Amino acid sequence: MLVLPMAVVGAERDARLTYTAADEGCRDQLGPAAGRGPEERRRSFLCLARGTTFAADAMFPENLADQRILAYGGQLCALPGDRERQALYERAGGTADVIELVAALDYLCPGIVARQTADARRRQAEHDRQEAAWKAEANARCADPWPGARARRQGTAAYLLFEGGGYAVFDDRDDGVGGPGGVDGESADIFAAIEDGFIDAAGSSAAIVTDEENAAMCLTVKAFGSAPPLRLAGWDQVVEVGIASRSGRLVVPTYPEGGDSGAAGPLPDLAVAGPGHYRLRVHARTRPWDENDPDAPLEEHLLVVYPGRSTAKVVHRSPG
Repeated sequence: MLVLPMAVVGAERDARLTYTAADEGCRDQLGPAAGRGPEERRRSFLCLARGTTFAADAMFPENLADQRILAYGGQLCALPGDRERQALYERAGGTADVIELVAALDYLCPGIVARQTADARRRQAEHDRQEAAWKAEANARCADPWPGARARRQGTAAYLLFEGGGYAVFDDRDDGVGGPGGVDGESADIFAAIEDGFIDAAGSSAAIVTDEENAAMCLTVKAFGSAPPLRLAGWDQVVEVGIASRSGRLVVPTYPEGGDSGAAGPLPDLAVAGPGHYRLRVHARTRPWDENDPDAPLEEHLLVVYPGRSTAKVVHRSPG
């Protein structure tokens, strides 16, 4: 139960309670809170408080007197953050969202919007700092597994896997039939890749299954101008498929652009020869657990891409 200060309750008992009628026209006359006197700011606050929200509900219940709404407004201004302010507001029967409420309160306590904006910027900056630190730490645990082969474009990054695992390589500018990566109605299907046990490729996309999920793996990509030597030693699986690019791009999504998964660092466009057909050679292996670094990724993939017209799937190495 909300307990109002005794001074406010006493003042309400002694004063004649007023109930300002909602007047949508008063909103047209509202200006910035800065430079307004206390009484004008209170009237402006009541104009919004008696009006309707974006959801067409009253900002405050109609049976609350003006004095009670103003008392709630004073208490809301004194609270430190959105969570506490929203909890009190809901107990008062209010239905506006945080943005609407703060916009109204800015007339009672000028500067609250500026403080909210500054707080939001600080929170976002701290979030960005923590995410950058996580990405740097995750990327530092991954290294190029084929450093002797210098490709025209290459990169290594930690790749955050979501529930179920798996990732894709696709033409992110191809919006043909079948959606992104679709060519002539075809696009890769992660469920077909699961049924295959490793990979599915169709149109300008490929879906690859991973052993890990809800964790990071290490991913290296290398794009060559022609077929590089076949590298099998040390890999559990090596499978090659055909993939097309109509726009001249083949990419792996970057976190968080890929939703809840993606590479923790930028990886290059793999279509080095522009629009056309390519071969995609996918290497996968499980790395031994390191007791000195228990958070190190346990799975590692290497993607090799080069121009080639064949669409045939070739299994160079399979588990077991």
